[in-house]
Amino acid sequence: MKRLALIGVAALAAGCSTIPSSLPITGEAARTFFAQAPSGKGTIYFTCGKWFTKTAVGDSANESPACDFVVNGKAYSQLKKGSVGRLDLSPGNYEITQGDGAMSVSVPSKVDLKAGGVVLAVANYTHKAGVLGGGMTGNHVFTVDILTSGVVEQVQGKNPASLSPVQ
Repeated sequence: MKRLALIGVAALAAGCSTIPSSLPITGEAARTFFAQAPSGKGTIYFTCGKWFTKTAVGDSANESPACDFVVNGKAYSQLKKGSVGRLDLSPGNYEITQGDGAMSVSVPSKVDLKAGGVVLAVANYTHKAGVLGGGMTGNHVFTVDILTSGVVEQVQGKNPASLSPVQ
């Protein structure tokens, strides 16, 4: 029985994120965090969305406690619930996903960023429990919703955090 418990704990730990957390932005940098992007750039804000659980018994939705993003194959530090990250990027096409785990599917979203454009990427997670229930069964799907209207108004109440590339 102990061996079975150890296998379960090891499998659960293997699915947990090892991505470093984003650091809070304070002071003057926090006051200017929501300002317009530098000339010739567009802005993508990043934040955590919902954690959906779907089971045979019923469904639930909660705020996701943490999330991480990958932009054109480059991973960035993890955001916590209530925080918002920002990247000022050159105009172009970007593919945004969440970090991929061994036991999950990450569905990519596309952004055609324009100079002066402002976009919000919201990370969501859905767990569709299998017949046996539990976190280790069923499907784990990570999605990113892309919003283009009212972006600054949606993120202004959140805590600014630095997004740092992860090796």
